[in-house]
Amino acid sequence: MKHLIQQIAQDHLWSRWVAANSAGGSALDGRKAGCISRKAGCISKKAGCISRKAGCISKKAGCIS
Repeated sequence: MKHLIQQIAQDHLWSRWVAANSAGGSALDGRKAGCISRKAGCISKKAGCISRKAGCISKKAGCIS
């Protein structure tokens, strides 16, 4: 898991991961798309960090919300 987090924290991989795990449309536009939440503090691009804040990790398979 730590290795996966370090990989997706890299900017060039992060954008592809977000797009692959978001439903419909561009994940980088202003809309909340699919499983990815833009809620501050839910996902940190700092390697190895995922917030434990309630609602940041979705139990839905393959999704971070």
